[in-house]
Amino acid sequence: MKTWHKRIERHIEEWSVRLGNRKWWPKYIYHFTDVNNAVQIITTGYLYSHAECEKQGIMVVDNASPEIINQTRLDYLNYVRLYFRPRTPTQYRNEGIRPFSKRELDAHCPIPNFLLL
Repeated sequence: MKTWHKRIERHIEEWSVRLGNRKWWPKYIYHFTDVNNAVQIITTGYLYSHAECEKQGIMVVDNASPEIINQTRLDYLNYVRLYFRPRTPTQYRNEGIRPFSKRELDAHCPIPNFLLL
């Protein structure tokens, strides 16, 4: 067991108490995507990075902002984006069916889904 295991365990316990009704949040990591991409993930059984999805042509809805992707280090695009909580700022800006004039950062995720891992 890693030396930092107990410290992480205490951190999760502390946040579980502080979050009250949301005490279950720290027990998971989250992947946020559009429902069409979630179907693709469940069908293939794989969660691919943004770069690999583009390479294979399997991303149904690209809910990432091109502006943000262009500012991201290229090697980071080879990893799956995971979050430590639901209700992320990215989700807030991208989720829901919105007209083009109401979309922030040219990103859109009409039907958001979270995969809890």
